[in-house]
Amino acid sequence: MTEKNINFPIPNPINDHICDLVLSTNFPWYFVPDATTLQHGGNGAFAHVLVNNYEPVSPFYDAFSSVLAIISNHAGYDRHQVYRARLGLLYPSTQIHNKWHTDYDAPHTTCLWYINGGDGNTMFKDHSIAPTKNGLLVFDGQELHASSPPTTGVRVVLNVNLMNS
Repeated sequence: MTEKNINFPIPNPINDHICDLVLSTNFPWYFVPDATTLQHGGNGAFAHVLVNNYEPVSPFYDAFSSVLAIISNHAGYDRHQVYRARLGLLYPSTQIHNKWHTDYDAPHTTCLWYINGGDGNTMFKDHSIAPTKNGLLVFDGQELHASSPPTTGVRVVLNVNLMNS
């Protein structure tokens, strides 16, 4: 699958609303000791899981349901094929990038929705993609990739993993 960086897949007022929501003091973020593996030894980050194993698990799911439908549609899936949707918030770090990984062993498609205008590229073995506010990156989730911490501010991304159920 070829990566696609689609600018403005989400209407700007919705993107702005979601950005304000996740960066507000009312939105619950949970510390993870490693942004990639959720175990100790890496670059700490904050996460919020919206969907896990095809089921909504967050009280904030409804605020994201239309976004998940739009992202799924752009990737050629139905919204009910969202296996996991996880928000990630990264702060600046001295690490060049986080650990190389695939999100799952099973075939899946990964979609990264760059919610805010923070920097911090998504790295692939032979190239990298710079995030753009409200940009969507779609790629084969079994391709090795890594996130990069921003140089300033925060990087807020919604990682959506789509699988045939």
